[in-house]
Amino acid sequence: MRNQDNVRTGNFWVGFAAGMSVAAVAAYLFGTKQGRSMLLKSVNFSENIDHNLEKVLGELSRKQKTSKKSENASPTPFDGLGVLIDKIRAATNRA
Repeated sequence: MRNQDNVRTGNFWVGFAAGMSVAAVAAYLFGTKQGRSMLLKSVNFSENIDHNLEKVLGELSRKQKTSKKSENASPTPFDGLGVLIDKIRAATNRA
């Protein structure tokens, strides 16, 4: 029976520490100017995630094409990425 008491106490402290960590992060994000600025940036990024993702993938594709021309490298998984994105857009009617 003594072993169960130790486990319950241990679980309490783990939960307490996790709760305090979440509270500290929330206090920083909502209570300071820097935190609110960081939160605003992350919200703006998440609202424009499809545009940002397209920009990043386009940049990767562009770099991939220039490196192929200079190195004549073997094919990589990113080669057909643009075609895949176009197919996804067509399937979701967001062209």
